[in-house]
Amino acid sequence: MAQLVYNGDPVLMATHSQDLLAHLQVAAFEQFKTGQGFFITFVGGTGMSGETTPGNSIWCHPGISLQFIYDDDDGEQVTIDRSQVDNLLGFMDLPHGVLFSGSSNVAEVVDSVPFVVPPNS
Repeated sequence: MAQLVYNGDPVLMATHSQDLLAHLQVAAFEQFKTGQGFFITFVGGTGMSGETTPGNSIWCHPGISLQFIYDDDDGEQVTIDRSQVDNLLGFMDLPHGVLFSGSSNVAEVVDSVPFVVPPNS
């Protein structure tokens, strides 16, 4: 199991695989080293305290504590796939950022947004 802690609060637990969180960590590092932030948006599901949520977003920035915690009891070693990192970096440049669907305990990255952002005129 792996966990993402944002500003001291757990916001994401990857119970099935550390793969997702490891790729997010590499992408976040690349975004942060240029001084840029990004959103992580959770669409629907259940929050960490068990409440049903229609969705929420958190702003991730180099100045805000973001901690990646890995449980190595299963001995799983993640091989980073550059195309997955590039995909996450692409999401990080969008207004909604990286989208996760479902409960925070069983998260998956999705590529559809629950809202539309009109273009600047």
